[in-house]
Order: sequence, then structure tokens, then C-alpha cells
Amino acid sequence: MPAIIPERLQQQISKALADIDDPSACRRKVVDLLEYYAERKRRPAASIGPDDVLWAFNTAQPVLRALSRALQMALGEYPEQAKKIAGELWDADYRETKMLASAILERRSEPWIPDWCAERAGDCQDNTALADLADRGLAGLRSSWPDQFLASIADWLKMSKPRMRAFALMGLEAAVRDPTFDSLPEIYEALGLFEWAIRGEVHRVMLTLLFTLAHHSPQETARFLLDEIGNDRLMAGSLVEDTLSAFPPRQRRLLRQALSD
Repeated sequence: MPAIIPERLQQQISKALADIDDPSACRRKVVDLLEYYAERKRRPAASIGPDDVLWAFNTAQPVLRALSRALQMALGEYPEQAKKIAGELWDADYRETKMLASAILERRSEPWIPDWCAERAGDCQDNTALADLADRGLAGLRSSWPDQFLASIADWLKMSKPRMRAFALMGLEAAVRDPTFDSLPEIYEALGLFEWAIRGEVHRVMLTLLFTLAHHSPQETARFLLDEIGNDRLMAGSLVEDTLSAFPPRQRRLLRQALSD
């Protein structure tokens, strides 16, 4: 990978975004720039399965940050163009281009964003790109329209496709980590409506969410899990056992007692 010289990088980004009115051309130039700063040998993205063909350039983070900022600034007042270029970058099918698509959405809150994300999340096999879409891709919606954000999450949690349920849980976990998001009770309410078996990828993401909730608000999270046990909810006991270590001693003792009753 060539050395990153800030002045040269900015010139390269300006050239790459010169065709902002032509989404396909913009995509090609952004991919070329990512490849210029890639490791000499591209490698499969680490979080995907052995039969997948997604690739990551492993481009240095300063390059990705600079590109993200430039795309956000260039597309700030052009929602339709933002939608088109985000789609082009996502469809380029590299981890970094998917993350740049999420960066474009990060400061946006247009009504098309939930459907745009849902159309792509269900078939995304790169866990890193999917988690970034659930975090940055929904950040603007989460901030500007929290009720719409939660309504979309509730819809995705009801879907039969496990990948969509995992995406919804990733979105909730990102909301818990977001210090500006103050609708924590609604997160427990959404989880209380979860009716599907919790296994595989959904189980992994659910545990991550519960650990984050337990660190953020151990009393409320313990109360939620106690209610789940009391209502004989599906796999509640297993989830409690797997997350006990996240709780302070008092909540851990109450949860253990509930498991033994």
C-alpha cells in the first residue's frame, strides 16, 4: 500500500467525486481509489463464510474516514443522488464500499432509508458490513425519527428470515451504545415481542445486545430477564446463563435464584 499523503489523498478524492452526477462512474472511481490504497493482495473479508466471494481491500482507516466525510459533504443536500450512489457502492460488493454506503446514510433521515436498508440487509453475508449498516446506516433515522426507527426494528424482528432478525438486533445494540438515544424502555418492549427461536447468528447477536444492555443498565436488564423467565419465554433461561457474567453481584444472584426456582 502506498504511503498516505493527506494532500495527495484529498486530490484523489476530489477527482473520484468529480462525477457525483454519474453514480456508476463515481462508483468506479471510488473502487479504483480503494484499490490504490489496498494491501497488495486482497483477501476475503474475515467474517464471511468459506463459500462466499465477498472481498475486502483492507484499505487503511484514514482513507475510509476521508472518503466517508467527502461523500457526506458532497451529497448532503442531494437525497436522491445520495440514494443512488449509496446503492452503487453497496452493489460493488466489497466490504469497504458497503461501509461507505452506510456512511452516506449516517447523517440522513429520509423516509426511504428503512426500506433501502431492509432490501440489502437480508442478503448481506459480511457481518462487519451488516453491523455497520445497522449502526451508521440507521444513525440518522435513529436520531431524527426514533419512533420510526423502533417501528422498523419491530417489523424486522417479526420477519421469518434470520438474517433480518439479526440485523434488527444489531440495530438495537447500536441504539443502546448511542448516548443520544433515550428510548431504552422501548428496546425492552421490542425484545419482549420476539417470538422466534434464538439460535445461530441470531443467538450470537442477541447475546451481544444483552451484554451491552447489562453494562448500560443492569437493574432494568435483570428485571427484563426475570420477567422473561417468569413468563416462560423461549430460551430465556439459556440467555440468562450465558449473560450472568455481565451483571453486578446482586442482579446475578437474583437471576440465579430465578433459574433454580
